[in-house]
Amino acid sequence: MEKRNKLCWTPFAVHCIDLTLEDFESKIPMHKDTIAAGGELIRPGITRFATSYLCLGCLNDKRGALVRMFTSKQWKDGPFAKTKDGKLVQNTVLDKDFWKNVILCLRAAFPLLREYCVWWILMKNQPWA
Repeated sequence: MEKRNKLCWTPFAVHCIDLTLEDFESKIPMHKDTIAAGGELIRPGITRFATSYLCLGCLNDKRGALVRMFTSKQWKDGPFAKTKDGKLVQNTVLDKDFWKNVILCLRAAFPLLREYCVWWILMKNQPWA
């Protein structure tokens, strides 16, 4: 964006970014698989595609705490550790390939997400918003 500082954003900018992120998810298998695995952890419901990447960012920020939780004695002794869903989530959180793919997805989507967030903040501060 530094090169194009005169670029006019329109109300469709966020929609265009969202469609690009949708393409990432639908056309890049690693993105699709990683977001699906992340969805098992957070269950965001019906969301748009930017939200999927923002949720992956939040999961990545909390990675250390999540790993500590699923390796703790309290988790292992708890009732959820023995359930099918509990084991699925635990395996996802402890899977190093999952976290590597989260980083790759975020690196690919970050420039778009940055512009998405900046545009959204600017629009919220307008008198007509």
